[in-house]
Amino acid sequence: MASLHWHTWDSDRQRWLPRGNTVDFDPELSTVWADHMESTHGAGPGSALDGYDRYTLVFEVGVSACRAIRCQVTHSPDGPCPLACAHTLVSMPPEVSTAHRKEIKSIRMALGRAMSLVYGTITAPPPPGA
Repeated sequence: MASLHWHTWDSDRQRWLPRGNTVDFDPELSTVWADHMESTHGAGPGSALDGYDRYTLVFEVGVSACRAIRCQVTHSPDGPCPLACAHTLVSMPPEVSTAHRKEIKSIRMALGRAMSLVYGTITAPPPPGA
């Protein structure tokens, strides 16, 4: 797989995927469902970037895909605004500690493969020969 700083080219899927080390797990990692944003709030998935100028891409991943790789998923709405009502916490499986570096990397890569780009454009062309 060829790679850029933040993405890895997946030749099987013929698309860029987020690199495993960019799929970060922290208590504020949110999943915003594009359908929810559109139908309930009339906002596109790009609204997830409002106030976060350094980010240009929005990916989404299904709850079932997160659970299939043993991640914990908790819907944690904390307000009526679009991002707050769709807030979902995704975290590492409780049995995986920071000592399990290979497993953490594997889970991050699996999560990256399950993600779909819903807003923004990766401008880098596929690597030569892809």
